[in-house]
Amino acid sequence: MARWRAIHASITTDGKVNRLSEFGQLLYDRMVVKADDWGIISGDTLELKGETVPLSSRKFQEIEDTLQEMAEQSLIWRYEPEGFGPLVQIRKFDEHQPGALISKRTAPKLPLHPEWRPIADDDRSVTLLGEVVGVIPGVSDLLQEITGNGGPRVDKSKEEESKEDKDTASPSGKQKSIKKPRKSADTPHQRVVDGYLERNKGYEKRHKEKFKGDLRAIKQMLERGHSDQDILDCYDSFKAESFWARQHLSMVKLDEFIDHWMKAGGKRGAHKQGGKAKYDYLNRAAAERQAARESGA
Repeated sequence: MARWRAIHASITTDGKVNRLSEFGQLLYDRMVVKADDWGIISGDTLELKGETVPLSSRKFQEIEDTLQEMAEQSLIWRYEPEGFGPLVQIRKFDEHQPGALISKRTAPKLPLHPEWRPIADDDRSVTLLGEVVGVIPGVSDLLQEITGNGGPRVDKSKEEESKEDKDTASPSGKQKSIKKPRKSADTPHQRVVDGYLERNKGYEKRHKEKFKGDLRAIKQMLERGHSDQDILDCYDSFKAESFWARQHLSMVKLDEFIDHWMKAGGKRGAHKQGGKAKYDYLNRAAAERQAARESGA
């Protein structure tokens, strides 16, 4: 059995599924998740409950009645092949699973229902696309604009495909990669963000929540009157120090330093005071925060 299953969004508006009871809808979703790669799961109520809703207080008869509801709505097949116990196979299971997952499955270990038929990859794509067109306004018009015929595929002759390949080929004969143009940094906020990410490659992907805090800190620094260049110069000034060269310096932390850095001269190395007072601006910041806490107590 695969480690995950796809459940299409159209299940929430599917008429057959919505005719089931609330427990029936829950059980159906669990069956899709727990079924094997061919959409088959045990039809024995005891085994089915243990697989899908082991902690439920529902009686076995309720599960039996729910399976009958699903069969009446043509959502499943119920059958008992010779030499096996009762089985359930989910109809249209293949249509809603990714093609890569379907193509990698091994031969079925349990008998398929006699009415089961394989579905081609193209048919699966058309089925899923048809559901999307039906539930999202404007998609049909978009497909018409993209494909020229409103359908998911456009048949092209070999001559046309060859011409397109030549158009995108480099003089050396290799396929040229077409890069999307990057949005220009036309605002102070975006320039700071770009500069920050240039100095910390991939940080926004590894620490999404912390990066949101950095964006808020950048906004606050700009609102206090610091320019985008001031913020980046301040950042580079601290990163030039041996301590911050080894540590990650976030914009949230920089927001605590920049005001004192500007008062100290606003240029690289200006915050150095020499000797024990080398980081006096940090000591003043700590003292101000302590005084604020004491006055609020």
